[in-house]
Amino acid sequence: MSLRSKAAFVCLTALVAVTLPAAASAAPDAPQVGQRQWIDCTTGHMRGVAPYSVWPDLWKARREGRADDVALLERIAHVPQAKWLAGKSVRQEPARIVGNYVSSMLATEWGGPSCQTQYSGRSGAGDPYVGSYPVFAIRQLEHEGCDRTYDGGGPWNRVSKGDYLPWIEKFISALAPIDHRATVIVEPDGLPVVSKCLSRKAAKQRIALMRAVNKRLGGIPNLATYIDIGSSRWLDRRQATRLLRRSGVRHIRGFALNTTHFNYTHEQVAYGDAIARQLGGKRYVVNTAENGRGGLKIKNPNKSNIKDRFCNPKNAGLGSLPTTRTASRFADAYLWISRPGLSSSGRGTNRQCSRGPLGNVFWLPKAHQEARLATFGGQPPWPPAPL
Repeated sequence: MSLRSKAAFVCLTALVAVTLPAAASAAPDAPQVGQRQWIDCTTGHMRGVAPYSVWPDLWKARREGRADDVALLERIAHVPQAKWLAGKSVRQEPARIVGNYVSSMLATEWGGPSCQTQYSGRSGAGDPYVGSYPVFAIRQLEHEGCDRTYDGGGPWNRVSKGDYLPWIEKFISALAPIDHRATVIVEPDGLPVVSKCLSRKAAKQRIALMRAVNKRLGGIPNLATYIDIGSSRWLDRRQATRLLRRSGVRHIRGFALNTTHFNYTHEQVAYGDAIARQLGGKRYVVNTAENGRGGLKIKNPNKSNIKDRFCNPKNAGLGSLPTTRTASRFADAYLWISRPGLSSSGRGTNRQCSRGPLGNVFWLPKAHQEARLATFGGQPPWPPAPL
């Protein structure tokens, strides 16, 4: 990074920092306090998954001596992020497969200061560069293109308790080696679409399924579960509160905000606090991975490019580093739930946005942009600091 770029970056960071909420202290009994969050080194070594991980690009930049690229990519790779269990429905991904996958993933096969130290068995379990407390985002229900006329013709709506709950049981069993100590984000976007795009029949099925899942996960000790309810710019507070109640939020720790969005943290805290009070003091977490600059600024929000606010916005920057020092007693933590650098520009061959590759693949220009526009100073601590 040139001297001029560094100076511009410092000035821009100072300007944006004033919009962020001041850190207070962790919410009472926040389960993430002091935990050393797990980092996924192993996925970068798995055949066929390099396009979904920042690590292969970082290793290549180091080999080629591209110091500027290394510094930018380390701003992403060195920060613990949620592990998404997504991409296929539970009907396509049998319960036994997800159980084996999660067990293998948490075996800490790779770690070390560059995520290139290979371990055997669980010999790397104490590696501070890897951590031991995973944050999962489970997204097995798909809903792209749904609308109020849709009445159950797609695979995501045919997923029933009989499909989903055995999958959840295998997921729970796979966490046994770590005594179920984890945070789980349930179905990003899965609940907000109930009021925005599902038919009455599909909405009723979705809510019943989420209620059953929340009841099961909420009964697991040391598992902090939060169901996603979108963002402050999606549902109004009354809608969000009603959906959370109907989906059984009483059974779990609380709800998650901004999981697939880029909206400012202070907006989510104000929104989350209002909902938390209506729910009798439920707790919440906020995704800050890519919200340092807020959503895309559009002069006319009715223009056809409205979706660019949600996929690869040109002004997206990395937000606050994961922490349990939040601006609210109801907010357990700010976490990196979304995955910086991953493109989201459509589904299959259906391009929905004006820039970026189709599908959730790692896109280097987006990673560089978000790292350059990060709102935290310097480089993230490595090994990562406990939450």
